[in-house]
Amino acid sequence: MPMEMSKVRSCGGSRTSKIPSDAATAARLISNQRSLINILPLPGWNMDYNKARRYVFLLPLHVIGLISIPNFYEHGWKNKLHRLVYRNFMWVGIIFGVLLQFASTFIYSIHDLSEFLQRLLECLSDITILSTIFYYNVLMKEVIELLDLQEKEFKVSNIKIHKKYILQEQKFLAIAFLFSICVSTSFLIETILPKSERTLWLMTSLYHRKHPDRVLPFNMWTPSFIDASDMEYFVILYLLEVCLLVYFTAGVFEMAVMHIIFPISLKGQYTMLGEFVELMGVEHRDSVGDLIFYSDVATGEYLTETQMLHFVMKHKTDQPKAQIKQQRATALKKIPYSSFYTRQIVTRYRTLNQIMNKYTSLQETMYNVAIVPFLVIWVLSFYQMAYMKHLPMFNCIKIVCEFLCVVLGAFNFIYQTDYLNDSHEIIARAIYQSHWYNCTPQVRKIICMFLRSAQQPKNISLLGGVIMLTRQQFLKLINGAFSFLNFMKMTGRV
Repeated sequence: MPMEMSKVRSCGGSRTSKIPSDAATAARLISNQRSLINILPLPGWNMDYNKARRYVFLLPLHVIGLISIPNFYEHGWKNKLHRLVYRNFMWVGIIFGVLLQFASTFIYSIHDLSEFLQRLLECLSDITILSTIFYYNVLMKEVIELLDLQEKEFKVSNIKIHKKYILQEQKFLAIAFLFSICVSTSFLIETILPKSERTLWLMTSLYHRKHPDRVLPFNMWTPSFIDASDMEYFVILYLLEVCLLVYFTAGVFEMAVMHIIFPISLKGQYTMLGEFVELMGVEHRDSVGDLIFYSDVATGEYLTETQMLHFVMKHKTDQPKAQIKQQRATALKKIPYSSFYTRQIVTRYRTLNQIMNKYTSLQETMYNVAIVPFLVIWVLSFYQMAYMKHLPMFNCIKIVCEFLCVVLGAFNFIYQTDYLNDSHEIIARAIYQSHWYNCTPQVRKIICMFLRSAQQPKNISLLGGVIMLTRQQFLKLINGAFSFLNFMKMTGRV
């Protein structure tokens, strides 16, 4: 059989290869199932992203009525009923309960400083959670658009990296779930434990209860003619407060879920892209050493040298995927592969940046809404620590748990910002580690602009840039809070 000589342009230049154009080559194409119409890459590549789990964290909030997902039901009247009746009814009940809690704090608890600080912290925590969930209700359309964008653009090119970040997500979600359950359970445990003398005194003197041994998870204001410690009223209020506690627990956990899955998933996408960035400037080969040409860096799809030189599509098809692959194959033949490959990477990077910018904008707006009550909670959580020596053991444990919740919540915000910055650092390091110097001058210009964009920090800023969510800022907040406590102790004010 005759042999054909062809030149193939690669990232490192041009090379000459001998490709036999006979029946054996065609048989090899068929046996390997790598036709241009249906390209099947190496095992573990081109995996579909697990899209359903992107919406999982919204479902509990929708079921309990804290949010209303647009077009969730097939029938339009069900969506309207959920949005206008069920959700509004639940929100009215929750807001009414929080107002009663605030009234109890400023009418009864204010007469004892340590009790007032603890109840005020609980009220402000409720306000912070509710304002965050309400914010997601207002911008539910933007949240759904962000999820749809991730569903469309998140691909898997390396199954090992994908599984690594999935396991990391599951680990953080398990920690968040257990922590939320433990904090919520502490409110219920307090009601069944033996009451200390201080607790009995508070129930009798401050809250005017006839049966001080009956303690509710939260203290709510009731009219003077209703004694919350009477059995009939106590059971009703206890069940209502347990329902409110379940709602707040679900809200806290679901907000933690969103702050976990978005940054970690984004970092996984950038990590997979970084693998392809490191391949700039070198010839690309598969596991058996054959020369390959990547047609889609998002999924890791590629064409072999044989396909590029000899395979011709005989039948046109209207299927979108086949048309896209045909266009990529045509583009590969028209422009140098190094330029085509680099443009793929830059396009993929811009797509991921678009998702990151949408997420950052959404989070900055949400944080600006909740930053003021959160800063007050931050101060109160540290200030309570100075009063623990005057309180019973269980109250001290509860204060420490609340303190840890606030600190870990703040650290979670900082941690996800670091994930966003690490994503860009992965790309910047990959560019440095690539063989960019082997590319043409035109490709080098593209890489320089690419590197400049990857070196830009992606910190979440609050209050117009006054507060930057970085680890250094987090350490400054902790140092400032403890310095304030030491000052109060030295001056004898605590």
